[in-house]
Amino acid sequence: MTAQVILSLDFARWETWVVLTAGIGLAGLILILGHTLLSGARRPARLRESRIQEVIPRSNPSPSEQADDRRCSPRREGGPVRVLLAADEEQAHAVEGWVLDRSLSGLGIRTDQRLVVGKQLHLRPADASEGVPWVPVEIRYCRSEKNYWRLGCQFLQTPASGTTVRFG
Repeated sequence: MTAQVILSLDFARWETWVVLTAGIGLAGLILILGHTLLSGARRPARLRESRIQEVIPRSNPSPSEQADDRRCSPRREGGPVRVLLAADEEQAHAVEGWVLDRSLSGLGIRTDQRLVVGKQLHLRPADASEGVPWVPVEIRYCRSEKNYWRLGCQFLQTPASGTTVRFG
C-alpha cells in the first residue's frame, strides 16, 4: 500500500514537495528532540564555563567580612574545580562538590548536600587519576547559600604542592 501511495504522487506539483519537505523536517526534529531528552536522562549535563558562573556565583566580601577573616594565609578565587568528598579513600559514596576559593590552609567548597561540621573527610579532584592521593580535611563550617551549601574545609595536614595545584 505504501508503494501505491508513493507511485501515485505527482512530483511535478509544488504542493507534493512542500508536504514531503515538511514531513521529513518534522521527523528530523522529533529524532533530535528525542535523542536530546533521552540522552540527558541517562547522564547529568556537564557544566560549561558560562553555566558554571551562573551556578557558582562569585561573591566579593565586604570590608567587615575581610576583617573577620581569621585565616593565616589569604584566600584566593580561581576557576571552579570539581572535587569528590568521601568519608574514606574510596569513591563509592563520594559527594560531588566544586572548589570556590582556596588558601594554603584549606578550601571553600560548594556542594548540594549539607555535611556535618567537625566531620573529617577525604577529598580529591574528580578527574584525578588513581595515583593522585586523597587529601584529609575537616569541615569547619557549613553555610546555606542561595541554592547550595558552602563548606569551609581545613587541611588536616599540609598537602604536597603538586596536590594543591590540582585544586586550582
